[in-house]
Amino acid sequence: MQKISNIRLEDGVNDIFHLKIIESEILNGSYAIQPPDGIDDTDFVVDINEETFNVENMILGDSLKLKIYQYYDRQTYDLLTQVYKERGGDSRAIFIWKIQKGNDVIDLLNEDYEINFNKYIDRYGKSGKYIEFEVKKRESQNKFYARKDKTIDLFSTKNIDNNDILPVVPTKGIYKESDRTLESFWFYDGFYDNDDLLYYETDFNDNDFKPSNPYFPRMRRSDDSQLGTYYEHFGSRVEVDSSFYANNDMAFSFPLTVPPFTKAEWGTMLYAEADYNDITITISNLVFRSRRVQNNTPIPFTMYLIKGYKTVISPNDWQNQILVEEVIWSSENKNENGLNWAELDISTHPLATGNATNSELKLTKANFPNLLTSLSKDEHLRIMIRNNNGYVFDEEDTFIIRNTGFSIKASINGTPPARRVLMVNLREAIDKISENITDNGIRIESNVLSSGIFNHQYISTGQFLRGTVFEKYLFQTKLELDFETLFEKGAAKLLGLGYDVYNGKIVVEDLKYFFKDVESYDFTDKEFVEDETYFSNDNELCYNSIKTGGKKYSTERQDDIKNFNTFLETQTPIISKGKTLDLQSELIVDEKKIQELILDTSSSTNNNDDDIILIDCLERSNFSDRGVFKKLKHFNSGGYLWIQQFEQAWDTIPIVVNQNLSIVNGGLNIGTYQILEITATRIKLNKTMNIQTGEGFGEIEYLFTSSAIKSRVGIPDEGIIKAEGVLNKNTSSNLLHNPKYQLARWFPFFSGMLEKKKGSELLKTLKYKNNGKVQIEVKPELYEFGLQGEITLQDDISLETMRSQKDTFFSSGMQTVRLRDVTFYEYLEFMNNWRYGKLESGNFNRETCRGYVTVNLQGEIVKIYPFGSGSIKYFNKYNELEISGKIKSSVP
Repeated sequence: MQKISNIRLEDGVNDIFHLKIIESEILNGSYAIQPPDGIDDTDFVVDINEETFNVENMILGDSLKLKIYQYYDRQTYDLLTQVYKERGGDSRAIFIWKIQKGNDVIDLLNEDYEINFNKYIDRYGKSGKYIEFEVKKRESQNKFYARKDKTIDLFSTKNIDNNDILPVVPTKGIYKESDRTLESFWFYDGFYDNDDLLYYETDFNDNDFKPSNPYFPRMRRSDDSQLGTYYEHFGSRVEVDSSFYANNDMAFSFPLTVPPFTKAEWGTMLYAEADYNDITITISNLVFRSRRVQNNTPIPFTMYLIKGYKTVISPNDWQNQILVEEVIWSSENKNENGLNWAELDISTHPLATGNATNSELKLTKANFPNLLTSLSKDEHLRIMIRNNNGYVFDEEDTFIIRNTGFSIKASINGTPPARRVLMVNLREAIDKISENITDNGIRIESNVLSSGIFNHQYISTGQFLRGTVFEKYLFQTKLELDFETLFEKGAAKLLGLGYDVYNGKIVVEDLKYFFKDVESYDFTDKEFVEDETYFSNDNELCYNSIKTGGKKYSTERQDDIKNFNTFLETQTPIISKGKTLDLQSELIVDEKKIQELILDTSSSTNNNDDDIILIDCLERSNFSDRGVFKKLKHFNSGGYLWIQQFEQAWDTIPIVVNQNLSIVNGGLNIGTYQILEITATRIKLNKTMNIQTGEGFGEIEYLFTSSAIKSRVGIPDEGIIKAEGVLNKNTSSNLLHNPKYQLARWFPFFSGMLEKKKGSELLKTLKYKNNGKVQIEVKPELYEFGLQGEITLQDDISLETMRSQKDTFFSSGMQTVRLRDVTFYEYLEFMNNWRYGKLESGNFNRETCRGYVTVNLQGEIVKIYPFGSGSIKYFNKYNELEISGKIKSSVP
């Protein structure tokens, strides 16, 4: 191509203008026109989006006003008049502008601009009639921008233009759902008149009620309790039929050996029918009082957590059981209206939450490691009270339950089996949206989503996760998305991505791609226009608050107080300006919210249907999975063992016929068997001998030998060295998309404003919604997701730590420079280098695009990243180039 210096003044350089009429009944075609009035004053403008970094306009900016005079170009004047009369404001005419020198022709606009007939004006002027019109960016050609907010179905066989399109091919993935809580609940049975325990207990003889024996008010188990073998009561002394209770170790007094086989029993609170881990005991609103009436003295007492073990010698003999007890809380003496009481109020416990009228105390393995870390099958827990100092009750003593609404709850987190889910890779979703809305005109190109760190990001929607419901009622599969929500308001903010659209492709990459440490053009040999060249503080980069995380997360599900993928607000050391960088994503990454969507089997439309979910996955093979069921029924049919449950359809669990399945917990048919048949509710196994029947808690295990796409969880085999404080590290998903890691991903973008701050200054946590106590550490291959080393999500982090791990793209300044004597050829070469990459072997290498421009300002070398609206302006009549943008950081 000939090196054109100036398109206005250079000899041999000509303008070529055409109008290309489309969508007309009789006028379609290309028409040569004279240069419109106003075109000589037109300069080239480049606009860059400040949030997603795409080039919005390349030459004319967003719009340009031009005129066609009747006396000067009667043919074009008449053409526009006829076009307008035919269709009015809906008329279509593409504005074409080319530059020619010799045999070389440069298409400046690439048919990206058209006349806006809605602003068509036919005027009378001093020089006669003329048509005034606006040339604007051609949205119909650039369909992507015009339609990026339009929702399309990835499974549609027709695109938005009603042309044929292939539906997306979803990935059959495996999602490890968040734990489900299994619990049992006991409430005070109201057994005693006036809530006075002594009225009942004094009926016992001294042999039964010694100070060494514990006691407790009678509690009734809730009918909907899910955990432990069923016992209707515990506490007090309950007359029971010993033939009903097979395990005599529940009793504290001798069982009878003659009819009617009844015994006085304290009962058990939680009797393990299988092996339990991480038990939590929650005591609510418990306030007890005790005093001796005769001499107005308190009777001090202590509440214990007691664990019972069986012995090998005589597992069903209560006399051989081993009891281990630890103090929960002791009474304190107090005087009220002249009466001296010993009062035990759980609201005064240092670990209690709430207040005096509504309190809660949680006992966990953290404070009772010997009792609550695990509970093996046939072991049991109870809470009891024992008097201090060997004191024996008599008729002069009283024990008062101050709040009869007190209760006790025992719970464990049960891990459900993995679940088959249909997902779509993020790259494929963006590609299919682009293909659909541009009639196959634009397709994706992305390294970071193909082979980079985000290559296994998968998306779905609330509606798609409820796919079986939609298939059942509407006989269709849908996955409806729009680019604006999926990417601009979602993935771009969460992952730190940007995009650009050109030459029939949408390029999607991470932040580093758009601010490369490469030189796009060297203009150091150019002089500058002093009056149009200046430095300014980067006010747009002055954030004293940064919001990361999601806009949607679970707020009403059990245990979602442990959510960590919620919301983080960080205070920066900037004190001079009150501005917030809002990076909150529209995508749902919270595991409890995802679980809520998965478990929604209702047939009603709800607000979650349009929510977009993103799941961080990886590809694995040779791993196992476990899952528990509250009620797993074992039965014999046709001589084979069948297992049945209604909690999760067997055909949603990633198991197949002829695969081995192990029953590993629950007490019945423990072992490994081959699967012979699978239905939604039942599985047939190849066990034919010694089949045990019954129903209760059960846990299964199965293996994956072939490769599978699965949700990443918090274990070393999947790149996460440590994940403490989460509900369950074996099920917690999207750990790498926590708000603190998201903050780190964006640090290179906003850190320039902090260049003058000391390394000891902090990015300080103002607010972390819910569970900011999660500790996480990842392997080196995952460092780009966030940070190195162990971090606690809610902790402040120093600038020194951030700077040691992350780049800084910019300084805190903006530079505007207007350069002299920049030829049209140099301008085009610069624009090609910057946007598309340097020309290598006849092709643009995009790995060298989006770098900085180097200029010389009176001996000072300044490197500028063009950024923002009007960041590049070429004044073609004067061969002057103005560049405005962020100054490259000098930090190595």
